[in-house]
Amino acid sequence: MRITLYKLAIILAGVSFLISCGGGLSAPETATSNATAAPAANVTGTASASAPATSTSTPPTTPSPAPIPAPSAPPNVLTPPATATTVTLDQLSGWQSCDACAGVNGAGPTATHSMTQGVVAPSLDGASAQFWLGGSTPYSDVLWHKTVLDSTQAAVSRNVHFFIYDLYFYTDNGAAAQSIEWDVNQFLDGRSYIFGSQCSYRSKDTWDIWDNANKKWVSTGVSCGALQSNTWNHVTLEFERTTDNQLHYIAMSLNGTRHYLNMYYPSTATTWNGVTVNYQMDGDFKQTNYSTWVDKMTLTYW
Repeated sequence: MRITLYKLAIILAGVSFLISCGGGLSAPETATSNATAAPAANVTGTASASAPATSTSTPPTTPSPAPIPAPSAPPNVLTPPATATTVTLDQLSGWQSCDACAGVNGAGPTATHSMTQGVVAPSLDGASAQFWLGGSTPYSDVLWHKTVLDSTQAAVSRNVHFFIYDLYFYTDNGAAAQSIEWDVNQFLDGRSYIFGSQCSYRSKDTWDIWDNANKKWVSTGVSCGALQSNTWNHVTLEFERTTDNQLHYIAMSLNGTRHYLNMYYPSTATTWNGVTVNYQMDGDFKQTNYSTWVDKMTLTYW
């Protein structure tokens, strides 16, 4: 059964720091049980935070198979204007991570994990970021998050209505991922817009999006297909914050095929301002350790 508990926002007193914690999984019933975490809006108060968080554990070495060429760019992607801003994220400092906060009610199991930047192989441009999820507790999750606009940049964020989150990812064990999640979060003028998206590989094999007001994942009916090992996948997500404070999921593209969603959901309340991105890896019923490598990860906004 799917667990869809909402990730609650906590603002630490006197510090411009917010963590949304939430849904993870209950104890598994069978090997095919699905348990995907709700989106988290973990952000830091500044975009120039400390170096990427890592665990003391050492991830496995880079796999030996040479990466195959990445799929071509998806057609008809939302076209940014000349005034749009594009930030390349995978090699930036300031990434942070949490494991327990990605679980049920923000109190899930801990899991060894790490992020390693500047990985030469596999990569597409000579420097990818390796995200590793370890541990032994079934269905443990880890969320990595990066602030793009902080709480002092509300005037900039106020003019931002469109987002394109684009990245390539590669895994050494396609069968190990319960799901992989990509979120863009905008908090502005008392409203929270959590554009949550995930491929739920071991459940319904569908692409899901996050319904903020009802605090649940909604299937788009679009199949993610089986996640292949040692192969680059290309994901493009297109979102809009509408002028009447709704979340508009415009389209998603996977490996060159664009699916027009055109789905609208209401926003919810918040007291923070900022724009953040999340990348989350979820463990399976065995908590099989695995890595993903992410390259050319960008957020374009205008």
